[in-house]
Amino acid sequence: MLYILHGQDGFSLNQAVENIKAGLGEREMIATTTTSLDGRNLTLTELRNSCDTVPFLSSHRLVIVDGLLARFEPKQSRPRSGKRVTKS
Repeated sequence: MLYILHGQDGFSLNQAVENIKAGLGEREMIATTTTSLDGRNLTLTELRNSCDTVPFLSSHRLVIVDGLLARFEPKQSRPRSGKRVTKS
């Protein structure tokens, strides 16, 4: 199963992740089968390896990728001088 959580409300995003974890079983067991990855620097190989790893003493594996969608957001334009342009 795949969940994509996106939004500006960090508290609600964290609550949604906690609800998913709660639905997977005992907290101690979920902690041993959960992997958190930084999506801003993640490679496809790292993601595949994490997803393909067999869960330890559980029927579930949880892989959390934080910040992956930020890689697909448009980058800020830069003038020729190399300085960033910020909008107010």
